[in-house]
Amino acid sequence: KLVQMVCKPSSQAMTQPNPNMTEDELKVGMNILGKKRTKTWHRGTLVAINPVGNGVFKYKVKFDKGKSLLSGNHVAFDYNPTLESLYVGARVVARYKDGNLVWLYAGIVAEMPNNKNRMRFLIFFDDGYASYVTLPELYPVCRPLKRTWEDIEDASCRDFIEEYITAYPSRPMVLLKVGQIIKTEWEGTWWKSKVEEVDGSLVKILFLDDKRSEWIYRGSTRLEPMFNLKMTTANAQEKKLAGQQRTRPNMGALRSKGPVVQYTSDCHVGASPVKSPQAPPTQPSPSPQHQQPQQPQQPQQPQQPHGRILSPPNTPTSLFTQQFQRQLPSLPPGPPAITHAMASIPHQPSYRAPTDRIFYLVHTCQPACLNRVRPAIPDMHRGKNPLLTPLLYDFRRMTGRRKVNRKMSFHVIYKAPCGLCLRNMAEIQHYLFQTRCDFIFLEMFCLDPYVLVDRPFQPQRPFYYIPDITSGKEDIPLSCVNEIDSTAPPQVAYSKERIPEGGVSINTSADFLVGCDCTDGCRDKSKCSCHQLTLQATGCTPGGQINSSAGYLHKRLEECLPTGIYECNKRCKCCAQMCTNRLVQHGLQVRLQLFKTQNKGWGIRCLDDVAKGSFVCIYAGKILTDDFADKEGLEMGDEYFANLDHIESVENFKEGYESEAHSQSPSSSGDSNDDEDKDSKSEEESDSSDDTFVKENYYSSSSVWRSYTTRGQVKGNKEGELLSNQTSRLWAERLSKDLRGLYRKFQDCVSLTVSGLSGVTKKQVAVKSTRGIALKTRGDNTPSKNTRLFFDGEESCYIIDAKLEGNLGRYLNHSCSPNLFVQNVFVDTHDLRFPWVAFFASKRIRAGTELTWDYNYEVGSVEGKVLLCCCGSTECRGRLL
Repeated sequence: KLVQMVCKPSSQAMTQPNPNMTEDELKVGMNILGKKRTKTWHRGTLVAINPVGNGVFKYKVKFDKGKSLLSGNHVAFDYNPTLESLYVGARVVARYKDGNLVWLYAGIVAEMPNNKNRMRFLIFFDDGYASYVTLPELYPVCRPLKRTWEDIEDASCRDFIEEYITAYPSRPMVLLKVGQIIKTEWEGTWWKSKVEEVDGSLVKILFLDDKRSEWIYRGSTRLEPMFNLKMTTANAQEKKLAGQQRTRPNMGALRSKGPVVQYTSDCHVGASPVKSPQAPPTQPSPSPQHQQPQQPQQPQQPQQPHGRILSPPNTPTSLFTQQFQRQLPSLPPGPPAITHAMASIPHQPSYRAPTDRIFYLVHTCQPACLNRVRPAIPDMHRGKNPLLTPLLYDFRRMTGRRKVNRKMSFHVIYKAPCGLCLRNMAEIQHYLFQTRCDFIFLEMFCLDPYVLVDRPFQPQRPFYYIPDITSGKEDIPLSCVNEIDSTAPPQVAYSKERIPEGGVSINTSADFLVGCDCTDGCRDKSKCSCHQLTLQATGCTPGGQINSSAGYLHKRLEECLPTGIYECNKRCKCCAQMCTNRLVQHGLQVRLQLFKTQNKGWGIRCLDDVAKGSFVCIYAGKILTDDFADKEGLEMGDEYFANLDHIESVENFKEGYESEAHSQSPSSSGDSNDDEDKDSKSEEESDSSDDTFVKENYYSSSSVWRSYTTRGQVKGNKEGELLSNQTSRLWAERLSKDLRGLYRKFQDCVSLTVSGLSGVTKKQVAVKSTRGIALKTRGDNTPSKNTRLFFDGEESCYIIDAKLEGNLGRYLNHSCSPNLFVQNVFVDTHDLRFPWVAFFASKRIRAGTELTWDYNYEVGSVEGKVLLCCCGSTECRGRLL
């Protein structure tokens, strides 16, 4: 369910002093700390208190050498404060360790002790450093200013602290893991660096060029993902002025694995959840999440106090309710439901492997090898687990193990009915063509030993059950269960195909398609015209290099291809069943189920194990023009809208180019926890001159983005000489008016989008990754080229709306660690504006697991709207908008 968290009372309470605490008294003769001109604090004795009017006093402090007349905010008590007197934003003096030296510097409390930071205080020092300290290392400032940040002399640091305290407890920080590669700013230049250690909100960065180490606050804009987030916020302001704000999922290439910005919040302390209305949704929600229409005859179930967070509604309830009720009568009646009292889910008999052995006799395989198992009806096993189908035709799937270099590994081989052993996918493919097998297909075989073909998921006596919500429109039945309550799914006109609405013209004529003349099942990519379209399109990526391995590999897609996949079509002369370049057009193959989640409404889960790279389903619905979508979104809600932004994705991919984005080394994808990556080698740290640093002309160390001149820092210092392991340099700048103006000046040259993850990434993930500082200083305002303008001057992409009519893709929920990725596929037209939106498995998925994908929203793209994410992932970014 969608809930809204109100954090303001909690935020104010956590950043204000305790009203029950009284100020300690200052007395002549007591020992105190005073601030000298060197910005360091020293011990002294209070010798006089001089009033200056309006209740303000000056304090005369005698040091070992000399005397000073100081304000109340420049003297501190020479004893440790109580925990009750401290709060986020409290003004303190803290010990700063620089090698063997210990100094006293002023700062503010940025974090209170908790389990995550091992019961320490995070201090932001006035000169831009950050450090974790303990209570015995703190001294309270005697008479701090009410707005504590006004005591900071450095303007950029002061602005950062003000923004930090104002936004607290919402704190965007880069989610990092040891070993990840990330770009870090130093002396006005972006340097390739590596994460050595993470300590709470601090990260130890190793600069690969000169092997320096430095501790940095994870919310610093010196880290490229944070910098990109700042630039995205500025970009959102421009979009708002231009009226181009959208809160729809982007159906282009997904974001990369790698460093992402995570929003941490302590809202649960003193916060109260404001539940979404139980009536039909009144707000265009940006997530394709089910909003159930009101049903007076059934009691409403209470909303869960956790889940996705939605901003307040802005659409009149009555208007949406009238529109929704006006649409409902046109919907066809849903399939009959079976309640818990009527019947239970039919039990699927488990597969029993034959016990007899198959012996191989030397022969040349031919169609006769499968004569004894060749069925009279090719689809006799349709509706069962596709990975189990070969076994039902007397193929044997055997798992073996072997020990190499003292490491045990498992492997799978298939044995054909004629006794031939098939050891890899190439041999399986060759065998299927040799025997002219037109009833078992390549995607039904899986050599992953961790994918079990006979592990079906069986729900336990649900309160609500529908055998097939598609009423036979899908080739595979899509069942529906509710194990939470007896609530029925929403009324939706099911359609497995896209439906063009008014103003949308999709030319599907064969005369406008490129076809192939293949007779070998399109196995030779060099001779297949459709394969060549896929390969040649990869040349549109930065660098213009053609990826000769792009496209399907044995009917599976290992990773997203930003430039799209061109499948064989009705103009092609290849066999539709045997072609290796036809997959998405065959429709739903895996067994899925619509189910009621605990706190996210309705979702989709798989009933069998799904192999990595397998095609799952498409996202279908009405195709709307952008103008009509805006109008319908205001009236009906836009929670099921998705952009057909293939053109924009590829263009942003090219504009956001970085030299290392093409790296295909294991380090390019960050850290992966997949089982299949356990044997991968460690990351290589070899650098080229292009990868090491990128220097921008307009960006210098003297700008507002400069690195602070701070104590004890010498360029080139070794790791042990630079900082202790608890000290960081805080890059505390905020976007200045000058930079915003510079950004507006060059926005026509560079498209800035959110990049929660930059750095060294695989090819497909740079689509939404743009380094914000990649702005040129040349005065020529070269207009950006927009491919969409060639289509009769169109300026906006088309929209898929699956609210009242669509397929199962509308129920797929969001996750920051998804198990599906989006791929644009061209099937019935080669018009770049109208690809099919397909979902593929990004990892192996166990039976019963919910299927999710990354909605790919741009955080900060809608000013004033905050959509928190509660997907529950260990890599949750905390926010969607």
